[in-house]
Amino acid sequence: MKSPKTEAHEGHEERIMPLFPELRPYLQTAWDELVADFDPKISRISDQPIVTLCRDGNTNLRTQMQRIIRKAGLTPWPKLFVNLRATRATELAKEHPAHVAAAWLGHSVKVATKHYWQVTDADFAKAVGGNPGYTDAATGGNSVMTSTSDDSTREDRQGIQPVAPLCTLMNGYTVTPTGLEPVLPA
Repeated sequence: MKSPKTEAHEGHEERIMPLFPELRPYLQTAWDELVADFDPKISRISDQPIVTLCRDGNTNLRTQMQRIIRKAGLTPWPKLFVNLRATRATELAKEHPAHVAAAWLGHSVKVATKHYWQVTDADFAKAVGGNPGYTDAATGGNSVMTSTSDDSTREDRQGIQPVAPLCTLMNGYTVTPTGLEPVLPA
């Protein structure tokens, strides 16, 4: 794929990225539609773009995407494309070595760590024993965890409930500037 953002740097004009299996059916449908209307007497098939919508440089893709999301009955989220990219970067980092995932998206591991990789609902679920009902992705997991399931039982909450009295007991106490660890001579 061409990389306009980095093409000024020698050797970074393009990068190779695998065609992920979940995209294949959509791209295959687009290809089939292209081939059905293609006339080889007019141009070469390799010169034809598969995705033809919004190829005009004056088209605002974010606005178009927001319209599609609203039409689907959903609310568009802020920084639409940045968040889409961050989500995919996070997914790739969970399945592949960090340097590979970062290279596919065209950035370094340092940049990926700082700007793209996210903590997910699944990470929180795994931390509390696999129950996804105890996550709060909307606040990055920084709020009190509550069950999002109406049918949760006392057994579902056993991993969380014993901690609640300890939190209440510790409320109001502060940690010293040196932290909880003992200060050792240097």
